[in-house]
Amino acid sequence: MASKPIGWRREPARHSLAAKGVKTKRSDVTIGKVFIRGKNQYKIESIEMEEILDESPDLSFYGEFSNTPKEGAIDVKEQGDWDSGKYRYFNPAMQENPMELYRRMVAYDKGLWNMEGIRAKAKVLLSTDGGKTWKSHTISSGGLWGVESDSGNDYKNDIFREEREELAKQLRAFNFR
Repeated sequence: MASKPIGWRREPARHSLAAKGVKTKRSDVTIGKVFIRGKNQYKIESIEMEEILDESPDLSFYGEFSNTPKEGAIDVKEQGDWDSGKYRYFNPAMQENPMELYRRMVAYDKGLWNMEGIRAKAKVLLSTDGGKTWKSHTISSGGLWGVESDSGNDYKNDIFREEREELAKQLRAFNFR
């Protein structure tokens, strides 16, 4: 029987694949482990998903409201959604499913959904006095913006996994493992 590789207890599935010749990449970092360099100690306390409201998103891929109709425009007044002081027409960005685009923009205008960014955020603790006191720092991934707030959790979790991998690269650059 072959001996087990070092670290197999922490990552048995990864090492099982490696024993079969499948190359794997470790993209994560260790949370809670204290790293020591001289008198300095540091550790990752947590990594979380952060959803941030995009207050001025570009929704031009849906279309735009205007007082000047273009080809395929939807008359907002005829739809019963027009109020004095609002634009009279919706000019869809695409001619496929213009009513669907219009309804989506009306729902956005009513605040039923919004656009947001998703990023991974790590809380990192640093001690320069041998662990007597700790200072907290936050390091974040770049984030992905333009995510619709009513997207499913599976989609948002996929984005978070990608952002977490980006964050792990940043943390490894600071010698977190």
